[in-house]
Amino acid sequence: MTAPPSLSLDAEPVSETRPVTAPRHLIATPAIVAASTLALAACGGGSDGEANPDTGVPEPDGAGPSLPDTRSLEETALFLGQATLGAGRAEIQALARRPLNDWLTEQFALPPTSSHVAWLYANGYDAEEFRYSQRGMDNTVWRAFIGGADALRQRVVLALSEICVVSVLGVDSAWRQFALGNYLDILQTHAFGNYRQLLEALTLSPAMGYYLTYRGNAKANPKTGSQPDENYARELMQLFTIGLVQLQDDGTPVVRGGNPVETYRGEDVSGLARVFTGWDLDSTGLSKPYSPELMVRPMAQVPSRYETGAKQFLGANIADGTEARAALRTALDTLFAHPNVPPFVSRQLIQRLVTSNPSGAYVRRVAAVFANNGQGVRGDLRAVVRAILLDPTARSATRLQDPSWGKLREPVHRFVHWARAFGATSSAQA
Repeated sequence: MTAPPSLSLDAEPVSETRPVTAPRHLIATPAIVAASTLALAACGGGSDGEANPDTGVPEPDGAGPSLPDTRSLEETALFLGQATLGAGRAEIQALARRPLNDWLTEQFALPPTSSHVAWLYANGYDAEEFRYSQRGMDNTVWRAFIGGADALRQRVVLALSEICVVSVLGVDSAWRQFALGNYLDILQTHAFGNYRQLLEALTLSPAMGYYLTYRGNAKANPKTGSQPDENYARELMQLFTIGLVQLQDDGTPVVRGGNPVETYRGEDVSGLARVFTGWDLDSTGLSKPYSPELMVRPMAQVPSRYETGAKQFLGANIADGTEARAALRTALDTLFAHPNVPPFVSRQLIQRLVTSNPSGAYVRRVAAVFANNGQGVRGDLRAVVRAILLDPTARSATRLQDPSWGKLREPVHRFVHWARAFGATSSAQA
């Protein structure tokens, strides 16, 4: 097997304002999907209702009819292109004769592919020679993406990694492969869990602490004039939770006086940054001061660096003297409860899994499930993923020949699709 490209886990956000255009051979359109049982691109269709502003094709208004228990090979390939990183002919033929909902239930029940951190340890990447390299990281990522039985989970892990982004090159430390392995393990653990718990786990991960530069963040110093690092506070709002502008429930901007309404201001960033002070690597009880374990443990508090004073942001107030972990949880709860979160996160997940330019109707339906899974739970990713993949827009066959609908497949997805379809393996461990 030819060595795959190095994986950085960096990702650029999909355009929020204009349709995606690219040379036709790079676009995963329904027509290309239908041409081969190996063309597992993420795309779909719909009928009746609000028109997609980018294609002009009507979108469905409601849940639509129940999905059939069987479907054509082309429709099945379409689904697997959205729900997995790739499948072969036999998998497509087998699923064509089964209800998609049953397949989803089985995939949700599968345990995660073995831990990336455990694999790194088991294969000796904690040896001194690997301390200042990223060796082993590519190997374990490709191992999970290409060989993992939990195909749906790995697809969602890739999607989430493109929303809550870190980079191995942004972890300026020893044992960066363990930091990224731990980050991916967090995504695996929470891929079908709750988005609020995912946010907290990622917030305390060393990979995020390094990448967005708040590891070791200290409270303001009146003598020197220094202020807490604001990088994570800004990106947490802008990229991971509420975005730059207020949104309607269909993901379109709230406009006043002809201009979109901003979600936060500079003082909100400064106030929130005070929450993310005092967090650093946890070396408690380690026999080796520079062990890979430092990059796997959640970050811990250094009380002398924590800002104990009051913190105000987005209309919320964290009282003077609030303990650091309680302040962090209050901040995350405040952001998670913001009305922007359901449409903002749902639209991005639809873009990663199904189509780059979803209609407002599609976004609204999925955002409603994010806000309430039917049992009063907000942020249930299992329910959200099911809603995205079984939505009538994603499942209608009317766009199988529509060349303007679908999404660009990321290079990682294109490579893994080929490798999974042909059962590619490698005996190399380094």
